[in-house]
Amino acid sequence: KSMLDFMCYGIKISSEMGNGSTFTITFDVKTPEASTDDDLVQNTDLKSEVAINQSTIERDPSKKLILIVDDQADARYLLREMLAELDCQIIEASGGQAGVDMAQKFLPDLITLDVMMPGKDGLTVLNELKAESKTREIPVVVISIVANDNRSKLSSAHAYINKPVSSQDVLQVVREGLDIEKNSR
Repeated sequence: KSMLDFMCYGIKISSEMGNGSTFTITFDVKTPEASTDDDLVQNTDLKSEVAINQSTIERDPSKKLILIVDDQADARYLLREMLAELDCQIIEASGGQAGVDMAQKFLPDLITLDVMMPGKDGLTVLNELKAESKTREIPVVVISIVANDNRSKLSSAHAYINKPVSSQDVLQVVREGLDIEKNSR
């Protein structure tokens, strides 16, 4: 149930003695928006990491910039939706190396980072970001199913949250990392 809540799905369970149980899961289907290089909207194909790396952004000086690093397109989408109320500029990386490259190129105000990713995992990304003088001070919020298991290795992160997450927890930690008041935008 908590995983379905995380995914913003509904669940209905009905059961009759002797007839079994029925589980009904409901969810909204959204059609993907057309993406442009400026939007940095994720693609679910394998080329997305390369496309994102080669993109440029026009940074809005009036908005904080957040980089979401996660290999799962659904997880990036959910984080983007959760963070929308902060009125920040959001960019995404679909893998660890893309995350490091984008952090060094765009110097975001905050990074959200998954741990379990193919290729360069989140622990390696975190260590590389904290070893580099250019990215060392960027707050990194680790959002992963294995965050608690890796607490000792995540000490340089601003915070860590175990998946599944609630939007309240994510918003609270991100606001703290960005030093944003709850009612300001």
